[in-house]
Amino acid sequence: ILDSSVERPTVDAKSAVVYDIRAGRFLFSKLPTMRLPIASLTKIMSAVVVLENLRLDDIVTVPEEAIRVDREKQDLFAGERVSVGNLMKIMLVASSNDAAYALAAYAREQDMDLVARMNEKAVALRMNDSQFFDPAGLDDNGYSSVQDLVKLIRYSLRYDAIWKVLTEKESAVSSAAGKIIHTVKNTDQLLGIISD
Repeated sequence: ILDSSVERPTVDAKSAVVYDIRAGRFLFSKLPTMRLPIASLTKIMSAVVVLENLRLDDIVTVPEEAIRVDREKQDLFAGERVSVGNLMKIMLVASSNDAAYALAAYAREQDMDLVARMNEKAVALRMNDSQFFDPAGLDDNGYSSVQDLVKLIRYSLRYDAIWKVLTEKESAVSSAAGKIIHTVKNTDQLLGIISD
């Protein structure tokens, strides 16, 4: 319930929304259709497309070109064999760019362009202010709006495989043969601080 006697907060962000997911309505908005770079939020769309087009138990051999794609952090090893489901988990929990690119490479092996499917899904969801250029959000040309991100989040809530994973602070993820164990830590600094 909006208390009109309380002064509205000053929001310094270029664009922002507060959306009531249960009531299905916006409680606050500031330039909701402004197109802005979305970086790693891209991975939510990647996860949706992976869930809808690939089998989670398929095994991916991580290619060399999916290693250190951001030229900083290495999350996987070239030649390592990991299930699609575990790659998705590493991508979401640790915000792994390597895992996102490994999934895109595997999709190509299955004759599927992951990024093209992401853009097709955006059109289907009427995300009119969004375009994706890579599966991880590394390309700064990729953009979305806060209004479009609400549409994506609302749609993605049907997938427990995304949102259950995102509540894990830390997880041990193994390669297919169990020889390599990745300890992935959640990058969400508010996890456990703000209750749902």
